[in-house]
Amino acid sequence: MMKSSILLLLVFILAGCESADPRPKIFPANVFTLNDHVCVLVPAAEGEFLLSVEINGTGSEERLRKVFIHNKPIYLSSQRCVPLFGYQFESGRAYGVSVQAVTQENQQNNTAGRIYTVSFSLWKDQSNKLQVAIQ
Repeated sequence: MMKSSILLLLVFILAGCESADPRPKIFPANVFTLNDHVCVLVPAAEGEFLLSVEINGTGSEERLRKVFIHNKPIYLSSQRCVPLFGYQFESGRAYGVSVQAVTQENQQNNTAGRIYTVSFSLWKDQSNKLQVAIQ
């Protein structure tokens, strides 16, 4: 009886840990090129808006990090490229893009939103068009 009580208690404790995890959930983003520009798409839920975007390039000092704390949210859509704010991507380099999104409910309840992330490299094909490979 004591063993089964302890086992049951452990199961409840472990199950509670996952649901109380305050960290944002991480989801994959997608990336492609459109007219020689990089387009990052996220499977945004309805009402999600941009909290931050971060772009890191390998072999480059150029890094972009923008955090948005204002009353005019930039809403995300799974049908529209995430704003990348003029970041200059270069052929022959690898990049990581991270997008943090929240909803009004997340902010009101002080709960974590979601993070979308993708790593990729860029190159130009024989016709000099920018191409992308997800890593």
